[in-house]
Amino acid sequence: MSLRWNLTVLAGAAGAFAVVAIVVVMGGLTGLDQYAVDHWMPQVQAGNASSSALGSIQYYPKLGSALHTFCNVWTYPASPVLSSLLGLGGAAALVRRDRRAAAVAWGVAWIVANAVELLGKSVLERPGLHLGPAPLDNFHSSFPSGHTARAVLLTAMFATIWRRAVVPMLAWLVVTLPALVVNADHTPSDVLGGVLLAVTALFAVRAWLARAAPVRLAYATAASR
Repeated sequence: MSLRWNLTVLAGAAGAFAVVAIVVVMGGLTGLDQYAVDHWMPQVQAGNASSSALGSIQYYPKLGSALHTFCNVWTYPASPVLSSLLGLGGAAALVRRDRRAAAVAWGVAWIVANAVELLGKSVLERPGLHLGPAPLDNFHSSFPSGHTARAVLLTAMFATIWRRAVVPMLAWLVVTLPALVVNADHTPSDVLGGVLLAVTALFAVRAWLARAAPVRLAYATAASR
């Protein structure tokens, strides 16, 4: 696709992310998030979800009930440490294929997306939710979902590098996003924010590479003369 198209989608996704962030802070999606707490999070308990910027770091998947264990194990590849290692592996594969510009683009997008996640969780707070009659503080500062953003970026990156990875990565992603809600890790608005953040980063990569392609072509043509 053309550079203009990629920049258009990039701007649209970034704008949508900003709008959703504002709506979340103003309480426009509180009803949806509360419905999720009441009906989609069978194991939610006060204090069992990570709402702080650094609280989502997972060095290993935590065990518990069958559902909790499944969700933790399934979403574990999107955790900060493991997903970063997987991303480094993807970048290394791109370098080996002599696609250094793509490796750099994905690396920068990865860093920026995670930085935006940390910033969002540090400065944005949504109106409180409740668990029955009691206040629920788990999700005060959980927007956007970093697990969601990393899962989408990993899926896009691996699908770009290895065509055979498209189907299994999409299958993993399709289960990961609702699992984050069912497991009471994030609300639906957190997941939506994470998707929009990842789409913004993804099309930033595409725009970067689309802009760099004519330069590489010109250089290769000049070198062949």
